[in-house]
Amino acid sequence: MKSTRDSQKNTGETFTVGLFVDGAREGTKKALIKKEYVASRGSFLVFNDAEAIAAIDSHFMSEVYAIVPDVSRYVRDMTKFGPVKMGMLKLRSLGVLELIKLGARHVWDVRAVLKQDMVKVLPILVHLDYLELKKVHPTKMFLHYQMTDLALANNNRALIACYLGLKKRYSHCELGLMTKNLTLLEEKLREWDLYAPSVLAPFQSTGYGMRTSQKKCEGLVKVPLRQYVAYTYATAARKMGEVAYLKKIGIKKAFVCLREE
Repeated sequence: MKSTRDSQKNTGETFTVGLFVDGAREGTKKALIKKEYVASRGSFLVFNDAEAIAAIDSHFMSEVYAIVPDVSRYVRDMTKFGPVKMGMLKLRSLGVLELIKLGARHVWDVRAVLKQDMVKVLPILVHLDYLELKKVHPTKMFLHYQMTDLALANNNRALIACYLGLKKRYSHCELGLMTKNLTLLEEKLREWDLYAPSVLAPFQSTGYGMRTSQKKCEGLVKVPLRQYVAYTYATAARKMGEVAYLKKIGIKKAFVCLREE
C-alpha cells in the first residue's frame, strides 16, 4: 500500500498527542482506531498486534511508533503452547521468502537461542516483530521496557548496545528505548557512553510510574538530551487534564491509552 507515512516527521516544535493502543479488548481495536483516528491525528503507539496493525494499515496516512519485541505476548504464547510449538506457529505465519531470509541471517544463532543468550536472541525477536510491523511503516521502534529495565538492573550494557546497533539494519526507522525508570536509564547511558535518540517513558500528573521521582523526570524534559516521548493512561474524562500536564512540562510528543470509565 503506497503511503506518505515515511515522509512524515515529528520536528519536536509542536505538541502532538496520539493513541496508545494497549489494553483494548480483542475485537474492539479496529473500532477504537477508527473512532480516535481524527483526534489522534493518525498517530499511534502499538505493540506487534495483528488486529491493530490491520486497522491502522486500512488508513492511508498514519504515523506509527512501535514497541518491540512484544515480550508479554511471547511469554503468554510460550506459557500456552510451550516454546517449540510457539516457535513453529510463529514461523508458519511468515512467508517463504521471509523464512529463507531469516534462516540465512540467524542460522548460526540456534545455539545462542538454546542457551538463552539475550544479546543473540534479541535481534531475532525484533526482526520477527518487524516483519509484521513493516506493513504500517513504523517511524520509531522502542525496545520494550522489560528488556531495557532488565538490562539496567543487571548492568548489562551489551544488551542495550546490541539493540541500538541494529539501526544499520533498520536505517529508515529510528530506534529508541522504552523504560519505567527514566533517571536510571539516563545515568546508565552516560556511564556506558551510549546514545539513544529518543526515549519512551511514563508521565502522569500524579507522578505515578515516574522513577526515580516526578521532579527528576520533569527536570530531564526541561534540559532534553534526546526526544522524550510520553505515554500515559487516562479515562476520556481525564484525558484533557493529562494532556495539559504533559504540555506544561515541555513534552512534545505523547500517547494516551484510553481506559474505560
